[in-house]
Amino acid sequence: MLPGISYYTGTIRTDTGYGDYDYTTAYGGDAGPDLGINVIGGNWEFWRNCSVVTVVENTKLPGLDIRLNYGIPIWAGDRYIDVPGLPISLAFGVLQIWRDYVGARKYPEIYRLYLTGSPNIELPISSLQCRSDLYSLTLYLVVPWLTSDLIAAIEARLTGELVLFKGIRFPNGTEQIDEMLRVPFGSLRYDMGPQSSSASISGTIANSGGGRTRTLNGINYRNTIGTTRRVRCAVDTYLQPGDTANLGNDETLIVAEIVYNIGTDQSTMEIVE
Repeated sequence: MLPGISYYTGTIRTDTGYGDYDYTTAYGGDAGPDLGINVIGGNWEFWRNCSVVTVVENTKLPGLDIRLNYGIPIWAGDRYIDVPGLPISLAFGVLQIWRDYVGARKYPEIYRLYLTGSPNIELPISSLQCRSDLYSLTLYLVVPWLTSDLIAAIEARLTGELVLFKGIRFPNGTEQIDEMLRVPFGSLRYDMGPQSSSASISGTIANSGGGRTRTLNGINYRNTIGTTRRVRCAVDTYLQPGDTANLGNDETLIVAEIVYNIGTDQSTMEIVE
């Protein structure tokens, strides 16, 4: 094939010798001049006894022989150095809801003690003492009116917990109580007499301390020995050792110890700085 000459693929039919030649061009038309020779003008060339003519419409130049190799990477741009993070551990805190009654009218204060099990049972209380400091909380209580059924119920729940609730009772009998103390069941002792019987129960748990601020109510006693202050007031459901107690008149103290005394007709709380 010659460069610069337009060729078209076609089919050539030939008879014997020189004669008529039929060919089909790329334009779809049949043409066949009555030829007496095998060379045709107009830059067309035929070969006798051939059946196909290959067409080259455009001349192609060979590509350049350019050889490529992988180069060495070169860093470009800014350089950054990451400073290691501080090892600060984060965890979700325990949600605690405070429900303090702030109404002007005073309602009876109530306490309820439960021993957990299947199901939980409520224990009557004749007296309860509790001492709580920055390290531990210890609970002592006396259960009156002991019966054989109550003894059996207590002994079936020796692996339970003693949970003390405090709250108020409204005139319609509705009670609003919230958890105040919780300790594992520790020990049990019976006291039997001809006219009465009771059980002494105790429990102890490690204390984690607080860190909040609570306002004390009903302060009726104050004492200072050296630099240590002691205050007696109404029982606060949520106050814990480590909390800041607001005594009023911009006076505060950090609670180091709390002592509760709860009976059938009165209850007090004494805190020590």
